[in-house]
Parts: sequence; structure tokens; C-alpha cells
Amino acid sequence: MDPLNPYTQALLNFAGLLAGILSYHDYKVEVEKAVCKADEGPGGCKLVYMLPEALLFGRIHLSELAPVFFMLQLLIYALFQALTSNILLYIYSVLWIAASITVPYLIYLEVAKAKAICVWCTIMHAVIVLQALLMLSILI
Repeated sequence: MDPLNPYTQALLNFAGLLAGILSYHDYKVEVEKAVCKADEGPGGCKLVYMLPEALLFGRIHLSELAPVFFMLQLLIYALFQALTSNILLYIYSVLWIAASITVPYLIYLEVAKAKAICVWCTIMHAVIVLQALLMLSILI
């Protein structure tokens, strides 16, 4: 499998972006209007969103940052495809790998601190780890 296959990259990037947008939506709306309900599953997304650790620098919520990250990755990949620049591929790869380093901590926060599973977070975690593995296969 070609790690840079445009269809694979588009599918993974758009899956992450969609989960990021839905996460942002659910973070901003009241519980009853959320797609991920608080009373479904082992706790739902709102319990995860309420964690103090979900705020970067006490101001930026991870649900606000996630769609920006996935959109940035889409943009970098599109530019890489258009320009075939090795520096863009390197930046794209490093961002996925760096993001994957945070995934274990984020899962710990969900499971141990919030005692809940956020479906959107889980989808984004899976996309990040898959992308990091694909990018590692290129860099190694």
C-alpha cells in the first residue's frame, strides 16, 4: 500500500476533520442538542469536554483545535501533491508523528479522569495513529 495514496490520505484526513467538526459542535451546544449524547455509552463526550486538561493554556479547547489541525494537514497535503515538495512532506509527516505522541495521554484523560469515551475523540485518535504509522513507513 502506498502511504501517500491520495484516496487514502483524503479518506483519513476527511474522517479526522469530520470528527473534529462534530467534536467542536458537541462541545459548543447543550447536551440535548449534541450528536454524542452524555447518557449513551460509558459517559459520552461532554464528560471529556469538561476536563480542565482539555484546555490549552487555559484558553483554547482541544475541540476548537482539532478541526484546525485536520484542516491544516489537508492543506499541507494538497500543497505537497501540487508542488511535490519534500519539505512539505516532511512537515506533514512530523505533524502526524508529533500528534500521535499525545494520543496515549489523551486516552488516559478520557478513561482514567473523565471515566468516559468520546466517540469523536476516538475516531481522531485512530486517524492520527494510522497517519503517523503511514508517515513513519515513509521516513524509515
